[in-house]
Amino acid sequence: FLGSYLDPLSDKILINALGVSCAAAGLLPAPLVAVFFLRDAGLILGSYRKARCTTTPTSLASALRSDSPLEIKASPLSKLNTVLQISLISAALAASAFPTLELPLGSLALPLSHLITPLSAVTATTTVASGIQYLVSPGYAGGQSR
Repeated sequence: FLGSYLDPLSDKILINALGVSCAAAGLLPAPLVAVFFLRDAGLILGSYRKARCTTTPTSLASALRSDSPLEIKASPLSKLNTVLQISLISAALAASAFPTLELPLGSLALPLSHLITPLSAVTATTTVASGIQYLVSPGYAGGQSR
């Protein structure tokens, strides 16, 4: 049960810590990493708000009881977004560590660093879209009940 809370939280901590490190090193654009952080902060606050509206725990132990009504579900879009965020961070780190690494594309060889910009755009899109989905969908953490 506790893992259902800690697993998504650890994903958020990992992605944001690595994202901030990559932005500080100039490997990723800082505004993109800010979008990651703002979405995840919104999800955490939305989950907290949903938990507060659903139940009034008197202690941390009662908030984590297995009969707690708060259920956290990840949407398929959010799962895709997590894969894209980790892929982008991995590509940025690999491009920095191996600047001459090229991806063979038929008769062309594309430097790995050339994938960062398009992958950043796709990842930014899914980050914003999944954040909006969490805001408006009642079945996911933080979504409005209808």
